[in-house]
Amino acid sequence: GDTVRFKAISKDEFIAAGGSVEAFE
Repeated sequence: GDTVRFKAISKDEFIAAGGSVEAFE
């Protein structure tokens, strides 16, 4: 799903896009 794509960007970008730190990690 989107998780792999999001890992290609920085954590700050991920959070800015509406992701959570828990989901990022």
